[in-house]
Amino acid sequence: MPRPYSAQPQRGIAAILYRRRSGSLLGGARHAAPVQCSAAAGHRYNPAPQAKRVSPRRGAACRARTSLSGSGASLQSCTAGEAGLSSAGRGMPRPYSAQRQRGIAAILRRSDHEAFPLQPRAARSRCGEAETMPKTFRNLWPQLVRFDNLWMAYLAARRGKRGRPQIAAYELDAETRLLRLQERLDAGTYQPGRYRTFVVREWKRRLVSAAPFEDRIVHHALCQVIEPIWEARFIHDTYACRRGKGTLAALNRAQHFARSRRYVLSLDVREFFPSMDHALLRATLSRHLADRRVLELIDRILAGGVDVLAEEYTPVYFPGDDLFAVLRPRGLPIGNLTSQFFANVYLHPLDLFIKHDLRCDAYVRYCDDLLLFADDKAMLHAWKDAVRERLAALRLTIHESRAQIAPTAAGFPFVGWTISPQRRRLRRRNVVRFRRHYRARLRAYAAREITFAELDATVQGWIGHAKQGSTTALRRAILRMPVPKRGTGDG
Repeated sequence: MPRPYSAQPQRGIAAILYRRRSGSLLGGARHAAPVQCSAAAGHRYNPAPQAKRVSPRRGAACRARTSLSGSGASLQSCTAGEAGLSSAGRGMPRPYSAQRQRGIAAILRRSDHEAFPLQPRAARSRCGEAETMPKTFRNLWPQLVRFDNLWMAYLAARRGKRGRPQIAAYELDAETRLLRLQERLDAGTYQPGRYRTFVVREWKRRLVSAAPFEDRIVHHALCQVIEPIWEARFIHDTYACRRGKGTLAALNRAQHFARSRRYVLSLDVREFFPSMDHALLRATLSRHLADRRVLELIDRILAGGVDVLAEEYTPVYFPGDDLFAVLRPRGLPIGNLTSQFFANVYLHPLDLFIKHDLRCDAYVRYCDDLLLFADDKAMLHAWKDAVRERLAALRLTIHESRAQIAPTAAGFPFVGWTISPQRRRLRRRNVVRFRRHYRARLRAYAAREITFAELDATVQGWIGHAKQGSTTALRRAILRMPVPKRGTGDG
């Protein structure tokens, strides 16, 4: 008589056989036979008598297991013999080790999968065709209107602006005002206020719009809820208005690609903020946002700035447009936090197209400025045509005069710098602008309009920006001007 089985291997093998007899893949519970495992009588394995009727599916599974009998396990039938065991009246073979038991279980599971493979369930669209469904987020509205979210949005909106009269007046009764804002948001009666517009002239004219302070609180509260959803989906190499990104990170990344590629394609979207189509932006947002009230709030914010940049937009007709296409709602105010975030969302399909469809692994985008790097100039020309067509689907165009392919060794402009593989230089227009600003601050200091601390803050801020490139001689030349003496008077 061979050495009997221990209780633990009997329970493991019995569990395997019981699952196979009672499982739905082997004929269901109607043909299941109970398995008895007793530690008595020398720990013998005593299977119960099996039913005579065997379903066709069970027979197929048995034949599939029988075909695997050469892998070390003696699988001959659907009784105890399929696990290499004899009946109670015969001699017991050498017991299986725990490792061999696990191997038997794997063989049985694999045989079932081969006999009855499970088909993956594909997502279905309304048309009945299989498609990849994006993940959507619901129940976001309670998070948006929570008082702690509104309070954090209020702190973010007032940061660096507490000395302004409008914000100081709001701060006197901030808790009560926020509670009233929460009630209006929850009741659906909130409406954005009118924008205050002004012109900023740097190297070109910009029309900047400033929303009321309470609207800015709502903008921050909205972005605090929906921005993490999109941050997880943005590509790595887009750098405008994102945490841990910025102009310096974009500058470093562009120079990194310039050191390993021979050519660069520079693209600039023409009239980007005035041209953003509201319907396309709303469709892109709704791919992942399924909360109706959040989308309604976004619609109110978009509608509040629909005509702010109307005079800055040059009408463009795209294939398939009719005469009324110029009346489509478009444009986002420059200056809103939501406008910067929506700009990244609007160009997200373009980023995916360049990275996944064009297979451009060296790509950098800062807002509406794009850089594509490659070693083949012909490939960059093909990419330029493809990007132009993809932008047309977003109802955008590129500046044809600025869309140039140049050797990276010759240098190329990006985010206010001229970048080459070896060095970075500030663009001339930025140097001229700071020189004029610095002279004006010196005159204001001499007239006792600003303090020396304010003058020093201006200088140190520019030095921190300029020292990111090869500007040692430039800084010495500009800061060589002496600080004038302050005029007479109190101070």
